[in-house]
Parts: sequence; structure tokens; C-alpha cells
Amino acid sequence: MAQARSVASAPATMRVQVIAPAPLGATAVAALRARGIDARVTDASAFDVAPGTRPRAANDGRGAAT
Repeated sequence: MAQARSVASAPATMRVQVIAPAPLGATAVAALRARGIDARVTDASAFDVAPGTRPRAANDGRGAAT
């Protein structure tokens, strides 16, 4: 009869990208790193979001994202 075995492996590194204004982003990165999470600030200009609007998740159930 076969027996269950587990293979010891290194734990996966958690990585996070923070999209936020500089002061808030720095605080968020520091808090995440204090918990052992690899975090970095991502340039928000890479996202096409009009000023004064908030992006929505594609699966939020309110129809097509604008």
C-alpha cells in the first residue's frame, strides 16, 4: 500500500506591488517588509486612470469597467 510523503521545500516568498502616493507607499512597504513580505512601490503612471476616478475590479459585478 502506498504511503503519503511530503517533500521538504523552501517556503515561497510572498511578493506585493504597492500602488499609492509616495508617502503612503513608503509606509505600506515598510509595514509589509516588517512582516516578511517582499514589497515594492509600483509607478502609478503605468495605469490609465483619469484623475478623480477610482478603478474597479473586472469582476465587481457592475458591468463593464470604465
